[in-house]
Amino acid sequence: MAQDRQRRGVTGRSDALRGLLGIARRCYHGVAALRGLPEGDLVLPGGGHKYDEVRAELAAAARDLPQAAAIARAPRKQARFDPGALRILLRVLPLMWRTQTSRRLRPYCEVLSHAQAFAYALQQDPTPRHWLIIGDLSPFLIALAGACRAAGHKVIYWQYSFLDFKHMPVASDIAVILNDTGRDLAVPKGQPRLPQIFWRPRDAIAPLRLDALETGSLAAVLNVHADARALRQLEACSTALDRPIEVRLHPNSKLGEAAWPDALTKAPANEPLEDFAQRHALVLGGNTQAQAKLRVCGTPVVHCAGLDPLRFDHHDYVRSGILPGWRDPLEADFAMLRRFYEAEDHVRALADHLGPEPENRRPTLTDLLSTLGTGRLAANTPELSETHGR
Repeated sequence: MAQDRQRRGVTGRSDALRGLLGIARRCYHGVAALRGLPEGDLVLPGGGHKYDEVRAELAAAARDLPQAAAIARAPRKQARFDPGALRILLRVLPLMWRTQTSRRLRPYCEVLSHAQAFAYALQQDPTPRHWLIIGDLSPFLIALAGACRAAGHKVIYWQYSFLDFKHMPVASDIAVILNDTGRDLAVPKGQPRLPQIFWRPRDAIAPLRLDALETGSLAAVLNVHADARALRQLEACSTALDRPIEVRLHPNSKLGEAAWPDALTKAPANEPLEDFAQRHALVLGGNTQAQAKLRVCGTPVVHCAGLDPLRFDHHDYVRSGILPGWRDPLEADFAMLRRFYEAEDHVRALADHLGPEPENRRPTLTDLLSTLGTGRLAANTPELSETHGR
């Protein structure tokens, strides 16, 4: 038994050491990227489709400005060795080791280590910047937000989705929001609403198209968690409705590599959601905010169980009266859908979810960019957060 305990102890220390080396490597590259940040008062620290959408929205808002805040995106990693980044890493190693070898603190080791290292790096930046933190709050963004606050930089909360639910770990200086929920999420839970508010634009709700509900083409939208079970469920829906279904996948979905039933086809990957919506008479939805966006486009949507591992109506679209729902393909009923959508309650429920009307969303992103500084939109550069596997 003593030998077993000894072996477990050696294995535990070995695992802790391997984990620490991985965190140290990512920490070094992250700090080097921060130190290599190009000029720009407004920093987009992330990569992937979400930050691409943020940049596109900001670029559209800056179109009519003679001068707008310069936007910088942190480089993914420095090509050359950075002695300054290594010195910062060595300062953080004691904290990294203490948390990595503690059973209670190990789950937080990466966040704490990166937050401390990023704070050291940001303290060396002579001009504090505005850092845009998307509301999905990955561990990387949590660490960065804390570091920005500790180093005296400004934090901008960006409500990415109408369905965002995570509170910022630190108070935001500026909040860019979609609906009233964003006011609460921009600060830690229980703190007063302090940030300056700017509004992201939204489209007006288009008139609902019900003329081809019973006879037109069918489609489905899936979230990133959908797996092969969703395809089987959609095949059952296709059988119940006696029509093929075109399926729009999440940008990060792996389902494109799976074997697909003959009744299902893949929608074009790069097609704008608005164009996709216009081509279909009814869309079946899993747990995704795309359901509300499709409704704004005027397309009827029905929420269906079994299209992802989340519970039925995880986002409460059905409970709040925004959408009708089917728990089973055998519940498929066009008459029920028509009754639901010919009533007016769902329009009011959707409007409450989306927040102010387009003309009442003031101040705007253009006002934000005009306020933050002068300069021009910087050219794209690789992204810091790709180093962290977001």
